[in-house]
Amino acid sequence: MIPTVSQNPEVVRYCTEFDAYLNFVSQTEQDIRVAVDYEVETDLLTLSVKASLPAITEVELKSEKYNTTSSIFNVDTQVLKLEIQLLDLGSFEAEIVLGLGHQTFSFEVTIDPENPDGFTDVLDLPKRPAVWKSQKKSNAIIENFVDYNHDIRDVINEFSHPVMIGDVVTLKKNRVGRVCYIGPIDGKKGEFYGVDCFLGVGKHDGVKGGKRYFQTRTPTGGCFVREKSIVGFGICGGDTELKPRMSGLKDTEMHGLMFQPDWLPPIEVVTCAEENRPGYNAMPSHEYRDDPRTLKKKVALLANLVAASENCMAYTGAGISTTAGIDDYASKKTMKKSKLNVNRRKPKKARYAEPTLGHRVLTELYHAGHLKNWVQQNHDGLPQKAGYPQHEINEIHGAWWDVSNAVVPMSGGLRDDLYDWMLEWQDKTDLCLAMGTSLCGMNADACVTDPAERFRDEQDGCGSIIVGLQRTPLDDISSIRFYGTIDEIVSLLAREMELMIRPYKKLVPDIPKDQQLDEWVFKVPYDSEGKLTKDPDEMIIWNLRQGEKMIMTIGSGKGFEGTITGFYPDTPHLGVKTLRQYQGKDFGKKLRTYYMGDWWLETITKGLWHTIPMINKNVVLQKDYEENPTTTMALYNNETEEITKKYGSC
Repeated sequence: MIPTVSQNPEVVRYCTEFDAYLNFVSQTEQDIRVAVDYEVETDLLTLSVKASLPAITEVELKSEKYNTTSSIFNVDTQVLKLEIQLLDLGSFEAEIVLGLGHQTFSFEVTIDPENPDGFTDVLDLPKRPAVWKSQKKSNAIIENFVDYNHDIRDVINEFSHPVMIGDVVTLKKNRVGRVCYIGPIDGKKGEFYGVDCFLGVGKHDGVKGGKRYFQTRTPTGGCFVREKSIVGFGICGGDTELKPRMSGLKDTEMHGLMFQPDWLPPIEVVTCAEENRPGYNAMPSHEYRDDPRTLKKKVALLANLVAASENCMAYTGAGISTTAGIDDYASKKTMKKSKLNVNRRKPKKARYAEPTLGHRVLTELYHAGHLKNWVQQNHDGLPQKAGYPQHEINEIHGAWWDVSNAVVPMSGGLRDDLYDWMLEWQDKTDLCLAMGTSLCGMNADACVTDPAERFRDEQDGCGSIIVGLQRTPLDDISSIRFYGTIDEIVSLLAREMELMIRPYKKLVPDIPKDQQLDEWVFKVPYDSEGKLTKDPDEMIIWNLRQGEKMIMTIGSGKGFEGTITGFYPDTPHLGVKTLRQYQGKDFGKKLRTYYMGDWWLETITKGLWHTIPMINKNVVLQKDYEENPTTTMALYNNETEEITKKYGSC
């Protein structure tokens, strides 16, 4: 484990907050454990029963000599006591019976007054299926559809979450408590749930009509409710409003194909029934968070999958960049309520945004040899700012910092080279990490569906992982479905895999010294058409000084002429003014400025990409420069003086 003092402070903070949440939930939602102890003073046997929740109402000791019952409960110590006057100090066989509502649990013991002992156990409580009003209505629909076939109805309903003693439930009136009793109440019809509230106020201490049904921790912590008063299961993890858990879905829809029986339903932390992507394969905009106990298990499983994968790829949408301050589309309906706004930065402009933990952890996975490819739906360049190499990221829908890859409209065509590259990885990946994307039907979504279906149908590879706050149409074919913020989940993954996440520093391109001739003038291994070449006689010089005339070599604007105009304000990213490359009505007509991230200097000078984004209109070959470097550079310098007069200094 990486020492906390060495790890990135953001990772430490997210992990610390998660640990506190996990600890809280573990303390409030646990198995019902009982500890039974006894002691003897003179000839008085005192039997003590302590339970992990105050549901035990009665203890009975039965033997040939004794048969005594007690319901004396100490609220302060949470202990139920029974006292017996012994006839002698010889050992004897006995049965201890614990009463929990209308259920009993018995234990065979040997009691030796001279050697007092005890035992602990976990009560095996039966589960009771929930019969919500809405389920009654759905039963009628199901039965009508399947011609009143109750077997099929029961198969469908087996996915309903059961209610059992010990469950923590959210009630109406913002109350949360533990179910301590399920059954009838004297003088009332139907079934009731006795709940010991630890959030909100009850009415009594578990006694109704003079009869004790369960114990409470406080004199007014108990309440009896009908099933309709149960809003949902569990607690909401610190949210001010109490929210229900996800329900009505199969386990695979909640958790993915690798779900385990002990994984609990996610908690609904934001309620918004409006569609997140109207007009597409949209889903309601409710936001969910995994139960922390389940999330811990999912992260451990994911770490094993990533470590075992040979061709792991990432597929990211707008959700990975929202904490950087860049708006997404799917959370517009939830607005300020969205959990994407937690810890969100506010850059002066979107182009000044800095990488999130999501970008930085994926980048570290790449440098550690685990992540082999990244298909990015966003245009923001944040992976490259985090240190992810440009030649390993496929910005399939266009990029703000690539002059040859204009943003693609929904009805536009994708670049052939990027599309073919994406198809290659859709076929070869054995694990896809999909983060922050609504997966509502884009062509690129095959990055998720292809490996997911190979795993589901042929057990080939490890399938696809989906990470996000909102449901997607592909949840049921994912291998693991994570609900939560990306930054929290990748922080837990970094800790699980012992990845050191470096503090963010602005990227400085690593340009080989022998490739730079002068300020903004480079030798590059590309020919006069912009293609990568190994022939020294074909290699060109790349002059990026202000005022230089350039020709676009690839993309929708291939062949367009442009002029280098300077930099994006307060950045080292070059601007090129050329004809509009966006595939709309003004395509090729109006002028606009496009920008090239400075990381391209490293990519191109090292020859890591197949085509240079743009070349000089007046191409100079390296061999001509080497034959007469003084004349060539003098030409450049004279041009620079004229350009400076016209445009000003860079």
